[in-house]
Amino acid sequence: MNIFNALSQGYGLITETNFTSFLCYLLTDRNECKNYVFIEFLRIIDKQLNELILKDLFKINSNNIRETSNSFNNYFQYSVEPEKTFADIRTDIFIRVYDKANSEKDLLYIIIEAKIAKSSVRELQLNEQVNKFKETDEYSKSAKIIPILLSPNDEYFKKCFNEINEKICWLNWSSSENSIVNLLRILIEYETYAKIEPIDFSTNFLIKSFIDFIEQSFSKSTNLNYSVAGISEKEKIEFELDGNKYILRRFQNNMIRIYDTNENIQNMEVKSILKKINTQYNLNVSLGKKNTRILGRDIIKNFKEKNFLPAANVSEITAAATPWSATH
Repeated sequence: MNIFNALSQGYGLITETNFTSFLCYLLTDRNECKNYVFIEFLRIIDKQLNELILKDLFKINSNNIRETSNSFNNYFQYSVEPEKTFADIRTDIFIRVYDKANSEKDLLYIIIEAKIAKSSVRELQLNEQVNKFKETDEYSKSAKIIPILLSPNDEYFKKCFNEINEKICWLNWSSSENSIVNLLRILIEYETYAKIEPIDFSTNFLIKSFIDFIEQSFSKSTNLNYSVAGISEKEKIEFELDGNKYILRRFQNNMIRIYDTNENIQNMEVKSILKKINTQYNLNVSLGKKNTRILGRDIIKNFKEKNFLPAANVSEITAAATPWSATH
């Protein structure tokens, strides 16, 4: 079983922290991948921004990845720091690139905010991080700064930023040429054709598992499941209670959650709401000593059988909000 799938199916949890930690590890030059991932990362930033600034600045124009790596190492150094905090604001990944001959001469800052779930989106979060960083003593005005939003390919995530004051690079986990998946595939191709040194078997396996999991979870071509912390949705119903409309979701690990129609998770005692649904819709679900997960499963099953909503096919459930379609 794919290790990332195993985690997402209840043997652990795939979270944004897990995702960014693994990406952070790959971006450093302190593993057998050396600086190859970072160099390709700089290249996809240039492509996404439709610029050649980083290629020229860091002398990474050569098609020979080993030569490019050596050239970069001759002139530059960089650090990758997870969960960097500026005052009271935390960013997922902070990268600083500086002159090797003068470590005080900063050349580039990259601030990465990584998202995998809509529930974690906060408006203008990336702009706030950039502004806070500029207020610190670490910031040098002579250095270039590139804020990056890394997320699924869904317009909803653009709430994290605006480009009034900063040009922001929006990268996707998958579903585009300039994505993390394509970057890692380039790395695997380099290794396959001996363009770089052999990658340790365990690391190679983890990278391929990571690619596979991202493709399954975030690719638009596979009609994404809605997910929380990478745990995909199994089924859902849409119901009305006390004049308000809600979505009841059951996830692959049998977790039950309630959302409003704007996809905001509701701070409700779920089991009591399930009992209200059972009564209001005359579902005749036996309560017994069922826990929330089992009761939620049975409520959804009977709700669908009574044709309040068409049964949702998992392959048709997407990360986007689904229009209200219940008929009573």
